[in-house]
Amino acid sequence: MLTKEIQAGLEQWAARVDDTRRRVREAGPAEKAASVRYAAQCRREAFKYLATTCGSLRGWPGREQVGDQGVLAAHRILLALDGLEIRKVLPLVTAAAAKHRIPPRFLAEATDALCVAERRPQVYGTAAGHPVADEARVDALRAALGLPPLAPQPLLQQAFPARKPTPDEPLPAELAVLEGLLRELPPVVPLPRTVRATVAAHSVWGCAYCGGPAGRRRAPGASLHPQMLISTRAERLLTRPHDQPLEPGQITKALQIAHATSVKQHLHVRTVGDLAALFHSPPDWLLDLHRKLAAERTA
Repeated sequence: MLTKEIQAGLEQWAARVDDTRRRVREAGPAEKAASVRYAAQCRREAFKYLATTCGSLRGWPGREQVGDQGVLAAHRILLALDGLEIRKVLPLVTAAAAKHRIPPRFLAEATDALCVAERRPQVYGTAAGHPVADEARVDALRAALGLPPLAPQPLLQQAFPARKPTPDEPLPAELAVLEGLLRELPPVVPLPRTVRATVAAHSVWGCAYCGGPAGRRRAPGASLHPQMLISTRAERLLTRPHDQPLEPGQITKALQIAHATSVKQHLHVRTVGDLAALFHSPPDWLLDLHRKLAAERTA
């Protein structure tokens, strides 16, 4: 009896598994880890559905139960599983192949997928690029499942044999010149291993390459709040004349806040003097923000 619901479920899970594997292949360095985690989660859920299906059907899904497309979808899910999961369902696949409920090729591919997952030589040679356990008997094993003989796959070393020069063969002129240059060069002096901390451990926040703890730098002639963080940019601004006007971007960067925050808090800073007064007597919301920034940078 053909079960349409199970067939549709297998096809949907197979499509999801194939899509996640494609995303892993196409993901960049920044997205690779997230794509791998999502693919592993999808594979586990697909295995749960496949195991539930096997329990409902009392065996591996066959043609008479889920149709050819359903059998193919179950096989696609199987090939995406890890070694432990494949080993659990491989007896069901073997029994289904013996009863001609699935193509014999699927049994060969499932067996080789298990071997590849467990980093062992494959049996039937269906996985490209992996060694075969018994090359002398592989064609007989494939014939037992109705598969054609394994096509010869020349090794890379056989296709492109390495040229080994004889001991008496002179080196080419280019290599001889290079060897002479290397002999004439003085030995490389080992560089001193100097470790310089980028962030001072004793300070709230600071950089050893740009002048030390930022929380302790003070603009000349200014009395600033001890819990306000001042960067090199803000320090340079505060050395200018107090009546010099400032751009909104300069103010937000000096205070280390977003433009939306300054608008929300109705911040009225127009000149260097206004900025210095804000660093001297900051409002509570700005002081709390700098405390959080200091705690995050310390962590």
